[in-house]
Amino acid sequence: ISNNVRDYLRTHKLDVKKPVATKPVKLKSSLRASSPFDVAEERMRQERKWSKLKRVHKKDFIAGTKAPEPQYQRGINDGSEYIDPRKLGMSTKELYAKQKEKFVSNKPFLMAVKSGRLFDE
Repeated sequence: ISNNVRDYLRTHKLDVKKPVATKPVKLKSSLRASSPFDVAEERMRQERKWSKLKRVHKKDFIAGTKAPEPQYQRGINDGSEYIDPRKLGMSTKELYAKQKEKFVSNKPFLMAVKSGRLFDE
């Protein structure tokens, strides 16, 4: 049945939806009064805002360009000397044993005692 109905509507051109004519609404107020209240002021506010955003940096703001990649900077340890991780794990006793020359002299040890006295007194 539905196929027959569709064929009938097509042959008599009844399947085309026709727009419904509406009467335009007549406003008794003026065109200026019918527009939103502060369009001009809002436009000026928006232009000021965009001009401020353009002047945030030394260079003018240009949209649509690729941002430059920042230069590589070393981390927190920049400028500090390299310390071997094995050395960090050593105890102070081991470190002193390695650097014994700095702390112990190679010169013979001489005891200084006033003349005529024994060292045990």
